Parts: sequence; structure tokens; C-alpha cells
Amino acid sequence: MTALHVAGVVLQALGVAAVIGSALALLRAPSVASRLHALAPATSLGAPVLAVGTALRMGGVAAPLTALAVGALVALTGPAVTIATARAAAK
Repeated sequence: MTALHVAGVVLQALGVAAVIGSALALLRAPSVASRLHALAPATSLGAPVLAVGTALRMGGVAAPLTALAVGALVALTGPAVTIATARAAAK
């Protein structure tokens, strides 16, 4: 195993832990606002860390760039989707 492979596995495990923690918090949240707040770690931390870990483990150039693009897209659009959902729930 190379150092990049090990780093990728560690980052993927951390990303999965963030998403699972977010899902567990979502189950315990009592209100809509609390549920939206519980989803923040999944979009702002979990997905980008998973994308970086996946990119480190992939070979070539196009596949890692695709993984990083998807991670960046989720990280950038996640807060906007959360705000839009909160506004719709408030109406």
C-alpha cells in the first residue's frame, strides 16, 4: 500500500463517519430547523472529504478530477439548498 492509498482510505472513513453522524443526528432532531442543521456536516464536511479520499485512491487524471468536482459541487450548493428548504418550510 502506498501512502496516497492509506491517506485516501483514512479520508474516506472520516467522510463516511461525518455522513453517518449527520444521519444519526437527523433522527434525533425534533424540529425542521434542527434537522436542517443536522444535515450541514454531511454536505459541508462529509462529501468533500469523501471526494478527496476517492480522488487520492483513483488512478489517472480524469477520474480524480471528476470526484473533486462532485465534492466541490456538493460543498458549494449544499448551503444554498439548505437555505431554500428552510425558507420553504417556514412558509
